[in-house]
Amino acid sequence: MTEYELVDLLNSTATVIAANVSIYLTIVSAYLVVAYTSGKNLLSSQLFILSLLFFTAAEFFSIGAYAASNRASFTSAELISLGSDYPFSFPRLTGLYILVVSQLGIIMSFKFMFDTRGGMSHP
Repeated sequence: MTEYELVDLLNSTATVIAANVSIYLTIVSAYLVVAYTSGKNLLSSQLFILSLLFFTAAEFFSIGAYAASNRASFTSAELISLGSDYPFSFPRLTGLYILVVSQLGIIMSFKFMFDTRGGMSHP
């Protein structure tokens, strides 16, 4: 690939990362709002379904951001190997950072729901 194509691919991948992180944050925010406003009123089956959908959607976009970040790191390394002076690059650990932080966000969201429902004392 030419340098122009790699730069375009890197910019497109950065857009995909931003979109995935934005959607992830929207999903987590929605879950937290439901936990705060309705957490105590949910039946166990409703909580299970809601939490399963939350987990699946949040994981999907979290892993999407991780994969896109790894692709961006690879593209950035290719640009560097070509001797490009393009000022934007992705360090290798960016994907891992995104994955770890997003997983912590999911765990903390579950903890928030658990605390909102009153812990183990709630039916």
